[in-house]
Amino acid sequence: MENAQNSTELNWLKENPNRLLTHYQYIVEATVVKFILRGFFSANEKMEVVQEVNLRLLEQKIQKIQ
Repeated sequence: MENAQNSTELNWLKENPNRLLTHYQYIVEATVVKFILRGFFSANEKMEVVQEVNLRLLEQKIQKIQ
């Protein structure tokens, strides 16, 4: 089961990185919440920060990750 999931996610990374990012969106949001709780951002900035992380991942980081 785990190998099948890894293969699926590897395929998403290569073929459809948007799908992979959507699949792990809960981790991005949870990480942003931790930064909010530590005082790096205010709570009303949560979605803006999440969108910025997603944008940077897709535009700047995904090619290196691939």
